[in-house]
Amino acid sequence: MIKIIYQNDFDGSVYGNRLCAYTWVPGDINHNQIVKKFTDEISLTSPAWGYVFDSENVSIQIAQVDQVVEKYIGIIETGSVDPNIEVPLFLSELKAAGIDQIVEENQRQYDTWRKKQ
Repeated sequence: MIKIIYQNDFDGSVYGNRLCAYTWVPGDINHNQIVKKFTDEISLTSPAWGYVFDSENVSIQIAQVDQVVEKYIGIIETGSVDPNIEVPLFLSELKAAGIDQIVEENQRQYDTWRKKQ
C-alpha cells in the first residue's frame, strides 16, 4: 500500500480529504491523481456563488410562509393525508402568504447582483 498525499480545498467533509487515502492493491497506483484530474475537469462554480439574499423587504411574507410550511410539512412528508387534496391547499396557502413576492424579490436582487459581476 502506498499513501499519496495531496492537499486540496474540498477536505471539509466528514470523511476528510479522500485524496490522502491509501491506494489499495489491486487498485491503480495513480488512483488519487486520476480522481483529482477528473474532479478538476468537471468542477463547476455556480453563477450565484457569492450572492446573498437580503430578506428585509419581504420579512413579513417569509414569516407567513414559514407558518404555512410548519402547518403542512409534517402531514405531507409522512403521507398522513391525501396529497391530491393537501398539496394544492398547501400551494394555495403559500401563494396567499406571499411566496411569489419572496421569489420576485430574490430574483430582482440576484439580477441586480449579476449585472455588477
